[in-house]
Amino acid sequence: MTTAILLISEQTLPNVLFLKQFGPFERHVFLTTDKMETQGRSDWIIQAAGIDPGSVQRLPIDPENATVGHQMLERQDWHTGSDYLIHLTGGTKMMALAAFAFFAGKPGSKLVYLPLNARHFLELHPEPQEIPLSVSVNLDEYFRAYGVVRQAFKTDWMDWISKADETMRAVLGDTASEQGSQILEWLRREESWSNLPSAEKNFYNGEWFEVWLAGQIQRIFQLPEDCICVGAKLNRQDVMNHISYEYDVAFILNNTLYTGECKVSSKKPYSYGKEIRDELFKYASVVVQFGLNAKAFFAIGNDLAPDNKELAERCKIVRLPYPADIGVLKDSLKLKNYLLSI
Repeated sequence: MTTAILLISEQTLPNVLFLKQFGPFERHVFLTTDKMETQGRSDWIIQAAGIDPGSVQRLPIDPENATVGHQMLERQDWHTGSDYLIHLTGGTKMMALAAFAFFAGKPGSKLVYLPLNARHFLELHPEPQEIPLSVSVNLDEYFRAYGVVRQAFKTDWMDWISKADETMRAVLGDTASEQGSQILEWLRREESWSNLPSAEKNFYNGEWFEVWLAGQIQRIFQLPEDCICVGAKLNRQDVMNHISYEYDVAFILNNTLYTGECKVSSKKPYSYGKEIRDELFKYASVVVQFGLNAKAFFAIGNDLAPDNKELAERCKIVRLPYPADIGVLKDSLKLKNYLLSI
């Protein structure tokens, strides 16, 4: 029997990946703190990894003193004859030091670590080696790992991709057909929308650009359906339902969450204004809400106005990449390189 030992911290995803890669285990011991339990971090890991809560022992350990933490581990009744696989990614440095010092001297123990942004685990003991990361999470697993609820999203967005592609061709001037002219009129609202169904009004009011971008990203990276969505309304599990944050495009690539804000206007070029300033701060908080690996970006369906020194400076301050405008977005290779460079 192998027992999994995990260190609990605010960064929950590495533990979920560890459990998916090396599990299933008959027993789990979570080395945790009162703060992490109050925040619900252990529960989020259990939910995201789909393990039996009854198999989990939550063991408090001192987060600031490795010596005290080591003594707390020594006082536990560890099962004779059990092997232990210890995941040192998580907790505090003192918790990791205490766990390493205790379990490295215990027969049948293996200690592993998952470096940030790495495609492999590191076995630290008993035989130092790299173990390729062979598992991944989808959007809902990622959100559960951080205690996030996906309240709503556009469930039929893939049904609109063809129409979104047609709309982008019209915007780029690649379609001189009567339908292309009609689309441009709808986008500019030069004609009454009275004959359009409600769903199409929403579509031509800007949703088309979100769908188009999501379709491009899915094609470029060959993403499964459960790894990308449009119009995701998210909030914490313990937050009232009427409070949520909306992300136009959200997707998982290499176990990293990307969230995109989409802006498009009938005015050309697009200028930096209050709506972008406000959104910059919301997107700057993505890393805080969704883990160290989370990435955010802006997609502008127009050319950006040439003088955007204020925008560049503001992006630098909040540590966000400069927005990708239509010149980047319409070129698949440029879009791919832009997202991979974030």
